Amino acid sequence: MHAGVLILVLVLGSWTGTILSVSGSELVTAWYDETITVPCLGVAAGTQNVILIKWKYEKDNGSPADLLVKKIRSKHPTVQATDGYAARVGLDASYSLLISKATLRDQKTFTCMLVSSENIKEFPVRVLVHKKPSVQVLDQADFLLKDKLTTVGTCVASDSNPPANVTWWKDGRLLEHDGKGVSVTPSLKLSPSTGLSTTSSVLRFSSSRADAGAVFSCVSEFLETREEVRLDPLPVHYPSENVTLQVLTRTPIVEGINVTLRCHGDGNPPPTSFLFTFQGRKTVVENQDSLTLPSVRRDDAGQYDCSLPGDEGLQDSRTVHVNYLDLDLDLDLDLDLDQDQDQDQNQDRDQDLDRDLSPSGSVLKLLGQNLTLRVQKNSSEETAVRWTKDGDPLQQLELTNLSYDDAGLYEVEGSVPGVRRQRSFQLLVEGPPVISRLTQDQDPDQPTLKTVTCEAEGDPEPRFTWSLNATAVRTSYLDRTAVQTIQVVVSSNITVSCSVRNLHGGDKRSIGISGPPAGSQNQAGIIGGVVAVLIFIVLVLVGWLCMRKFRQGSYRPTNPENGTVEEMERLEETENGEMERRENGEVKNNGEVENGEVNREVEKAEVENNGEMNGGVNGRT
Repeated sequence: MHAGVLILVLVLGSWTGTILSVSGSELVTAWYDETITVPCLGVAAGTQNVILIKWKYEKDNGSPADLLVKKIRSKHPTVQATDGYAARVGLDASYSLLISKATLRDQKTFTCMLVSSENIKEFPVRVLVHKKPSVQVLDQADFLLKDKLTTVGTCVASDSNPPANVTWWKDGRLLEHDGKGVSVTPSLKLSPSTGLSTTSSVLRFSSSRADAGAVFSCVSEFLETREEVRLDPLPVHYPSENVTLQVLTRTPIVEGINVTLRCHGDGNPPPTSFLFTFQGRKTVVENQDSLTLPSVRRDDAGQYDCSLPGDEGLQDSRTVHVNYLDLDLDLDLDLDLDQDQDQDQNQDRDQDLDRDLSPSGSVLKLLGQNLTLRVQKNSSEETAVRWTKDGDPLQQLELTNLSYDDAGLYEVEGSVPGVRRQRSFQLLVEGPPVISRLTQDQDPDQPTLKTVTCEAEGDPEPRFTWSLNATAVRTSYLDRTAVQTIQVVVSSNITVSCSVRNLHGGDKRSIGISGPPAGSQNQAGIIGGVVAVLIFIVLVLVGWLCMRKFRQGSYRPTNPENGTVEEMERLEETENGEMERRENGEVKNNGEVENGEVNREVEKAEVENNGEMNGGVNGRT
């Protein structure tokens, strides 16, 4: 029995066959670098009569080679391979052949041989090893060029088995090679060491401006799988075809502001250097697209050109308008002053007037003169002019026959879009004084006292002169009206003249003043007589009182009747001397109070009497 088995093993060991001629072979697909499981198809029918199981494979030259053998009753198989399979092969519980770390070299036919006591059966299995490629886009472009074939990128599906199919897409549409706008160059390489395939495809694309932002993608098709790699949107670069010049500053543009010009080219990327030209002067700006004109003046107005430094034929132009307005008063300032007046006073008057009138000042005109309101204007365009007087709109610009009411603040405003100018002047209207009123007034209690008032209108304030020497009791000047009042004492009819004058001329007016009635003079004489009588009575009374007092305090003899002649004479002399002293005011007595009151009454009467006399004298004068 043992000898028969040994002979059978020897026979099996020397058995040779060609797997390709074996019918009923199966196909097993494995993945690269993973473990290949090759099933023994005969085991499915049972192993009751099986003595041993043997796995073998077909070499590249067609000859068979043993891998391992396992007796049904033994626990472990016996590895018979002497090449690279020796460390990679094994069996699982179902007697399937296990090959670790699959490579393309494992794409062979492996045969499972079942040996029983009755027969030998072989079950060949063909093994394929697949590997999924890794897909990436190399040399990806940063931008595309308009109307020029530009390499978009190289799509690579590397290390695959079988080889992958690579295609290019744009915005979801397949790109096919046409040799003009689309160029696709595929290639396939095999690795000598691994046998894996690398498929590459280079896309070159001629874009237009409309292709800016297009999304290109590379698609790798491997067996039943599809892998897509999307590229970032690519900008399309193209030179500028148009140049646009803009004035960024809002209009209207006026003198003194900054004006910014911006030049733009429609190329991509936009140009960063520009050439600005104005009146033959060229200015190049680098790394910016704008030019600022600081504090523009009217001379900066005109046409500005913008172009590219390398292509001055490609340009755009804009005209910059600068609004301006010069406004000055144009008034007739001739003034004829009265030549008869003080020349120094006239010169001082001229110095007080601002003859320049820019922007404001005073204008002096005489009553009755004319004044035409005019302005001199220099502007960039039509100027709107508006006049006002004391804030109210003024329609009439020809002021004829000037009156005092025409005096005031005159303002003119000129405007063009964005610019306003104002000028003003104070119109002074002066004229010679004219007496408008000369009146007299009488105090009922004092018939001889007259109040005379002279009123005149004129500017500047006039001086008053009267025909008689009188003192003014009140003088005023308000709103070109001068008023002066004097008082005079009259005793008869007189004529009073009032004269007014300023540096422009003068006026004179007279008024007749009646003296007091005749009855009033007789009454004055009576009063004077009564006063004289009263004074005499007072003097007599004072003398009597003094004599009485003297007698009471004088030396008297004890018996006057018995006095000697010498004593009587001495007494009489003493009394007479005392009276003389009293009459001369050297001695005071009890009558001093009454005497003072009488003297005051007398003085009052004398003042009144003297006033009447002076009035009469002045009246005659």
